[in-house]
Amino acid sequence: MQHTRARKRMTRREIKESKLLIWTSRMSMYLEDHLWLIIAGVAAVVVLIVGIYIYRGWHARQTARGMEQLNEVAYLVRVGNYAQAIQRADQLTSRFVGEPDRMARLYKADALRDSGMYVEAGKLYENWLRHAPRGDEVDSYHAARGFADCLGAQAQEQKAGGVLRAWADGHKKSGLAPHALIGAATHFEAAGDYAAARDALQRVIDEYPDALVTGAARQRLKLMEGAVAASK
Repeated sequence: MQHTRARKRMTRREIKESKLLIWTSRMSMYLEDHLWLIIAGVAAVVVLIVGIYIYRGWHARQTARGMEQLNEVAYLVRVGNYAQAIQRADQLTSRFVGEPDRMARLYKADALRDSGMYVEAGKLYENWLRHAPRGDEVDSYHAARGFADCLGAQAQEQKAGGVLRAWADGHKKSGLAPHALIGAATHFEAAGDYAAARDALQRVIDEYPDALVTGAARQRLKLMEGAVAASK
């Protein structure tokens, strides 16, 4: 009797008005109509995840292999075998991407500079700086100093000083910033722009009082001011 009454309480109208039953019914129909599509979508996601995992593993192995081979290029530059260093750097840039490619270009620029090919090296350094990754201040300073060296070798001392000063402006919190400013002062002084040279040295003294090179900057500033005063 109670079972019969319970069934009578649930009419067809009440079933249709039940949002839960309607939602369940629609979902069941949707799953039946799109089952293979859903399976295909899930399979595609799984394949994508596996593909990303495989690519990351391959990329990590390639990067490690390329970085190991970079040691040879660095050694060749260090011992003065510039022609072979350039050749090996070109081979690495054609075989690897990412960090090995980027560093091979930097070492190639070093080899070109040290072999006296300042125009070609300067172009590589400048391009390297334009695409330098954030946070890589050591290699970035390396490239800025190399670029400045190439400009100075081409009697563009003023521009060379500007390159190093701009690097220091963009990396004020770096421990290499005072070194860049001292380098800038050297180039400005060579260009005869003593005001810019004094300003760069004074910045080292004022902004980096605890840096190891601050004492040298203070001494150079005194010598420069004395030389300028004596020349008047």
